[in-house]
Amino acid sequence: MNLENIFRSINKKMLLDFEGISSEIGHRGAKGKVREKDIITEYLEKYVPGNIGIANGEIISVDGHTSPETDIVFYAKNSTPYLLKKEGYQVFPIECVYGVVEVKSHLDKQQLIDSFNKINFVKQMPKKAYEPQKGPLRRTTNVYGKEWTYFPTFGIMIAFDSINLKELQAHYVTICESHSPEHRIDSIWVLKKGMLVNHNLKSGMIELTPSDTSIPRPVLSDNPLMLLTIQLQSLLMSGWMPNFMLLEYLRHAEYGIFVG
Repeated sequence: MNLENIFRSINKKMLLDFEGISSEIGHRGAKGKVREKDIITEYLEKYVPGNIGIANGEIISVDGHTSPETDIVFYAKNSTPYLLKKEGYQVFPIECVYGVVEVKSHLDKQQLIDSFNKINFVKQMPKKAYEPQKGPLRRTTNVYGKEWTYFPTFGIMIAFDSINLKELQAHYVTICESHSPEHRIDSIWVLKKGMLVNHNLKSGMIELTPSDTSIPRPVLSDNPLMLLTIQLQSLLMSGWMPNFMLLEYLRHAEYGIFVG
């Protein structure tokens, strides 16, 4: 069994599914957009670890911020409280979110800017509502060239098609100049063309996340899903969450009054 060919076939099928709905998008834009996300979500659900949930919705933080509606949210399935759940749409505390995905039909400069701003907003939402770790051993995460006491939020883009990858790279490099690695898009995947990945100039290796020693480099490929799956598996298998504290979101809530 050749796994490389399997992923290549899946990539082709997803593009065919997309082409099948593209003619409807002009007439039924909202429904077309939902179907695009469905194509990606149906694929991702098969390849992420079982403890990871996938849905779309809004993300909130303990300091009162709310994200724009996010196409796809990877969240801790076993510990996320159901603040609101309706027809696949949920509200997620940022502390329970592993990462987010923006889905586009055709990725150009303006779409890249819009998606970068959305992902950047979510990545900057503070993760504060955790129980303090106790004992001599404290778990940490090393990504983006830093050590974290929690798993920082990652963000990727998946598009069915795009402008030329070299042109896309140039726009992305310009956008990233004023943002630290942890606030950038982690990778960009274009099913018809290839991907932008983090190439470490010192080691010559592709990294899962951006760092000060990596640059975004375009890779032409007819099988981007294979490397995308490896990246997501690696990120999510190493993902973890401290114990979430819902109380932090309700510190100023009015529970009632004592009587008697």
